[in-house]
Amino acid sequence: MRYVIGSYTTAGGPGLALATGDTPTQPLSVTVADPGPVNPSWVALGSSDVVYTVSEVDDGTVSAWRFAGDSWVPVGQSQSSGGSAPCHAVVYTSGSGRRWLVVANYGSGEVAALPIAADESLGPASSIVRWDGSGPNQERQLAPHAHQVVVDPSGRWLWVCDLGSDSVKTLELDAESGQLQVRGSAAFPAGSGPRHLAVVSSDTVVVVGELSREVFICDVEATDGAVALRSTVSIDMEIDGTDYPSAVVPAPDGRTVYVTSRGSDQVWVIDVDTHEVRRRLPSGGAWPRAACLSREDDNLLLVTCERSGYVSAVDLTGHREPQMLWQCPGVSDIHPF
Repeated sequence: MRYVIGSYTTAGGPGLALATGDTPTQPLSVTVADPGPVNPSWVALGSSDVVYTVSEVDDGTVSAWRFAGDSWVPVGQSQSSGGSAPCHAVVYTSGSGRRWLVVANYGSGEVAALPIAADESLGPASSIVRWDGSGPNQERQLAPHAHQVVVDPSGRWLWVCDLGSDSVKTLELDAESGQLQVRGSAAFPAGSGPRHLAVVSSDTVVVVGELSREVFICDVEATDGAVALRSTVSIDMEIDGTDYPSAVVPAPDGRTVYVTSRGSDQVWVIDVDTHEVRRRLPSGGAWPRAACLSREDDNLLLVTCERSGYVSAVDLTGHREPQMLWQCPGVSDIHPF
């Protein structure tokens, strides 16, 4: 098994790394990009051997990396992310086969599209868009904060979760010019802070409200990519304190999502059809930020426990205690590779 992992180098993390092992619960061995990117808090998957990293710093950058043989090799030059503190990116492929890296700049709120060349390298941004907006939370919502970009199942639309303005934007990218256009905006409850979105089916997505501790089940309109709130799952916490839900991972069954929550350090197992929290499982560490299903076992969720500084394996059946797989200070992202 192989997983690509990102971490905050300013927290002592190794940055970009490839973790490998023989079984889903075996401690992982690691190959680090050295020298590598600064603060690659998110890693976007490209072709079979290429990834794209964001550098979450004030003057944000993005870069391409190829895993060749037994080491990471930079592909081309790093490029500006088009804003500050980029925290998410996704590869978008048009119907004609042209590709872009679309980046969410959390700090300054812009979304940028950068062309991907035939050799997998990145060019300067072809388009940068930003919108106005704010929310009632005076600490977190004074301006737009683009937190995630997701390609819709049809491949026509891009959804952007904006934590700062309590909205999910629908964007379109012109395949010829590489220009981004905002085509719609879905409003979410004031102060909810949409952070991440997961596609459950062609007509259903789930949005996590980081600030309100809510999970929103939403309908999707295929004709224009519009997102509309269908129902809300409010999480009643069993302990005192503040929780910040972060990642949402869809299960293969098409009716379940797994949500990590920082604070209570839990994984919530949510039924999309009944709008119920079926289980609350310990994440195995502090501040579970990102997660992915094990490629080898759908009953295992691999979780980046940022403040504990390791990746844990959570048994989604609840039959086994979480297991630490790999120590990694400031670990923030993980994907099968």
